[in-house]
Amino acid sequence: MSEKKETIYCGNGKEVKFDDGGAIVNATIHLDKIRDHVYEYEGNKYVNITVARNRDGANEYGKTHHVKINDYKPEPKKEKAEENLPF
Repeated sequence: MSEKKETIYCGNGKEVKFDDGGAIVNATIHLDKIRDHVYEYEGNKYVNITVARNRDGANEYGKTHHVKINDYKPEPKKEKAEENLPF
């Protein structure tokens, strides 16, 4: 049985609906909470996050979504065998 990891909430957002039926989520992220989760991949820095709708709807501040750290980190690409040939 795998051990459950602690969920790290790092922000929240509010869904904005448009007259044409479209919608977006405007979110705010707390930088101090994500600093320890920045990783480098192919020379660039990333933070993986998940934005999800609140189960109980809007909170007391009207926020409809929460933002949490997604701790997935991709494996570095392996070099192809042809690239290691001496000729």
